[in-house]
Amino acid sequence: MLETNALQKLGHLRGVRLLFAVALFLRLGAMLASGFAHRVDHGAWGFGYEAACIADSLHAGHGFAGPWTRAEVPWNLGSGATAWLSPAYPGFVALLMNVFGGLVPGTAFALFFVQSIVGAFTCVAVVGLGRALNAERAGLVAGWVLAVFPAAVWNASAVVWDTTFVACAIVLFMWGAFVCARGSMRKWGWFGAGFGLLLMLNPAPLALLPAALLPAWLQRQSVRVFGRNVALFALMAFVVVLPWMLRNQRRLGSFSMRTNLGVELMVGNNDDANGRFQISHHPSNSGAEFVRYRELGEVKYAAWAMQEARGWIAEHPGRFVGLCVRRFVFFWIGEDPITDPRTDESGRRAITDVGTWIKFVAFALTGVLGVFGAVRWARRDLAGRVLLLAFFLFPLMYCVTHVLERYRFPIEPLLVLAAVWGILDLWERRRGRSLSSRSP
Repeated sequence: MLETNALQKLGHLRGVRLLFAVALFLRLGAMLASGFAHRVDHGAWGFGYEAACIADSLHAGHGFAGPWTRAEVPWNLGSGATAWLSPAYPGFVALLMNVFGGLVPGTAFALFFVQSIVGAFTCVAVVGLGRALNAERAGLVAGWVLAVFPAAVWNASAVVWDTTFVACAIVLFMWGAFVCARGSMRKWGWFGAGFGLLLMLNPAPLALLPAALLPAWLQRQSVRVFGRNVALFALMAFVVVLPWMLRNQRRLGSFSMRTNLGVELMVGNNDDANGRFQISHHPSNSGAEFVRYRELGEVKYAAWAMQEARGWIAEHPGRFVGLCVRRFVFFWIGEDPITDPRTDESGRRAITDVGTWIKFVAFALTGVLGVFGAVRWARRDLAGRVLLLAFFLFPLMYCVTHVLERYRFPIEPLLVLAAVWGILDLWERRRGRSLSSRSP
């Protein structure tokens, strides 16, 4: 996705090496302060939920299986072959387990160390994306903001999930979208292969595809050339994901990337729904649901859950709309600590927790300012329209299922870039100047 010349220019930018070093230092410091070594004492589920359980199964030689294998829950042992997650991240965790001898402190250290490197590189990639969008100043400032951004530091240094990798990949993917807009077929082929790798990490970025293709469509030389390039892009992406989909067809009877959509819809739309993840309806926590999952099998269970969710939505259309609105607010602003009913292990309410307030303010400001910046940018040039479309498309699936704060993090670097651009543009306008723009 990245041109050699672009990487060479990026390497010569003043301050980029310092940016990477500072971002990495902060993430490694947070990792050490978090007491990562003790995380492994809680077992695979306590360490990293489905991703770590599947990785543990791979390490034990049982294949891509067991997303909810928890020793402390007798009914939840041996949940069988799965396609609940895409294979790349659990496979990576399993590789580290193989190297260090299982779920041990060395595995945790290596995982968070690599995630910290990826997180620091994401800051540098945002600088490169800014240059590609003819917004070099905004990209540089956004890179530094992301370097110290609490959510970015925390996700890289303490969260066992694919969010840090996906966030970095999305920045590179959007960068590639502008590089390939008028590029050769060879570039489009590599672009498609890169997108296939991204889907092997997480299929959620499929929602961004229309936004990524928008630059090529608006700058197309002809419809025929555009169609040819997109066809090659799609073919290369499909070639990359095909082995995984064939495996899922053979092992589970589902020619798909993942199998859990119906369950996510049911978990977010039921009599107890409040917009967030209802773990009491999830087979990882509910004995009754897990038993049904085992009896039906993963694919049939997901189909049953989809039917249940659609039936509930049909019977409660007004409440469903209300839940979608609430999930929209959660996605962009979060849940304020005053009304947040959740408590920590000690029973402390969010309203009394300083850290919760800091997280909420940072989350809400990034969401609001990111959309604000994208709207201003969209009035001026193509880059803003692409980002604004991406911000519209990405949360749609979560608005109809359920929302957690980490679901937004993959587009957080783009939000930071748009927010910085909007603030800089507003500042320059008040001084009678304007940021340079890219013409559509």
